[in-house]
Amino acid sequence: MASWGAGMKQKYVSYTPSSPVDFYGTKAPADQLSGKYPVSVDDVNHEVAVKWSTTGQEAQNTYLIVACYSDATSARYADKHLYFFTIYNGKPVVLVTMQNQGNDRNNLGFRETENVNLKNGFNKIVGTSGTTNSNTATDNGSAGLPVSDDQAVQAFYTFLRQHEEGSDIYNSFKQDEIQLLFFNDVSGKNVASDVNKAVTRVFPKNTYEVRAQPHSEGQVYFQRISDDTIRVFNVPDAFQDDRWTKNSAWAVAQANNYMDHPKVMKFSPTDSTMLNLMKSKLTH
Repeated sequence: MASWGAGMKQKYVSYTPSSPVDFYGTKAPADQLSGKYPVSVDDVNHEVAVKWSTTGQEAQNTYLIVACYSDATSARYADKHLYFFTIYNGKPVVLVTMQNQGNDRNNLGFRETENVNLKNGFNKIVGTSGTTNSNTATDNGSAGLPVSDDQAVQAFYTFLRQHEEGSDIYNSFKQDEIQLLFFNDVSGKNVASDVNKAVTRVFPKNTYEVRAQPHSEGQVYFQRISDDTIRVFNVPDAFQDDRWTKNSAWAVAQANNYMDHPKVMKFSPTDSTMLNLMKSKLTH
């Protein structure tokens, strides 16, 4: 974790039940093991059994936590990661969360990491042969959750609310200044739209784009990470800077910066009139 974290420009510390980390108010892994803040995997309603383990062999249908690491003491707010290295029914599984808000179930939501190097490293330690060969996968904490049409337009509205009042957004749609909203799943697609072969970074699973027509009205690349929270990647819609094609080192660094420093945002409240108006413009 020390060398992997350095490569990700993150600093990780090991934690145990008796020496937990303060991760946005929960003591991890102690609060998860005690059930104070249970663990959910993939869905907030899918709570799972967890147990601290020194062998990874004690119980079936239980995520046996053999190590816990976090960069909580060094990372910026909303950029913190918590990793549980687990054995589940004999299989090594690296769980990760970046959840920084509570939810209705009062639990901590994890997903299996998509970081290939981390998966392969843990597989090697455990002694399994299953490795992943692709070097283009990445994660910023986890894969996202599936997104509905309602959530897609809420994400775009939240993005617009950073710079505009709600009434201005309503008028933009009502007066056809925003004519269409294109909603696409961009999971696995190249972050830099393949403008430079040196850039191999791809969007993680369940990453979506909502793009306005005309283009000047903006676009947002995001993951849904809880019922009302999204992770936004500040990736541009066009790559007009000559350095994207002429300076591979710069292009790689830019792409990594976009993906390694997402912004976590709560959905901005909106009423049904605004929601339905945006949905009337939505196309896939």
